[in-house]
Amino acid sequence: MNEDDFSRLPPAAQAYIRELETRNRQLGERITQLEEQFRLAQSRRFAPSSEKLKDRVFDEAEQIAGTEPDDMDAGATDEAFVLPDTGLPDPPAPTGSKPGRKPLPA
Repeated sequence: MNEDDFSRLPPAAQAYIRELETRNRQLGERITQLEEQFRLAQSRRFAPSSEKLKDRVFDEAEQIAGTEPDDMDAGATDEAFVLPDTGLPDPPAPTGSKPGRKPLPA
């Protein structure tokens, strides 16, 4: 619709068209804002976090294994760790049966 056609419309129709154009522009701006918020939320959710940077990997087990033995470890030998006797009976040995379905009869 060109300007001549628009000026021929009644004033109420012109006001209604202007109102619709304004509302359309506002909704377009709102969509743009929501899309930007969505992109930011997605990047926060799925982007790599700062804790996972390759130059800052922290592995406590490797650090402990790499340290020199402490004073407490000086008396330790290469033997396996032995648990103290608690006076409780030994637990039953595990059975050899597999969990699952029984075989079909022949």
